[in-house]
Amino acid sequence: GRSVSGSVRPSIASLRPPKPSGCSGMSLASVAAWNNAFADSRASRSLANCCRCSGDSYFRADSSTRIVTTFGDSAVAGYTIALRIIIFALLPSWGMSNAAATLVGQNLGAGKPERAERSVWVTGFSNMVFLGLVTIIFLALAEPLIRIFTKDAAVVAYGVDALRYISYGYIFYAYGMVMVAGFNGAGDTATPRYITLSGYWLC
Repeated sequence: GRSVSGSVRPSIASLRPPKPSGCSGMSLASVAAWNNAFADSRASRSLANCCRCSGDSYFRADSSTRIVTTFGDSAVAGYTIALRIIIFALLPSWGMSNAAATLVGQNLGAGKPERAERSVWVTGFSNMVFLGLVTIIFLALAEPLIRIFTKDAAVVAYGVDALRYISYGYIFYAYGMVMVAGFNGAGDTATPRYITLSGYWLC
């Protein structure tokens, strides 16, 4: 009897599930790391600054749309069409701006601030050339571009005006968006916010 029970106990013990390890252990470690990161006040402030910059951009776009609504439905429709075309044309420029931010971060991390500065100027000039060509196209073909999306004469008139007026600032915006991205790449999120406040609201 004793020999049988003694032989059964080890077999039952061997059927118990093993202690969690591997992936489950890594997930617990990841959760602990995230908790420590958010507990760090500097990391929390940095995250809040990034969110604030994104909030500024959204608030600016939403406010401009609300202002246009006071001019009627045709103005809103024309402005919306023009804005969609403008944003589509800006996609490559945003890509170049992100590249500038990456170059700034890499070169500053490598201890080469002169190279980081040059990366911003070269990228800004390249972006200016690109958006300068886009400006010429928008000024010359504003009406045909708007008419792709609508045939309403009033909407077309508002859309053409919006597309042309906004295009006049493309060359300056080309440098501005790269400079702001450069500050972000350097870890400075406060300066872009002040630039946005002064450039878009006070000027």
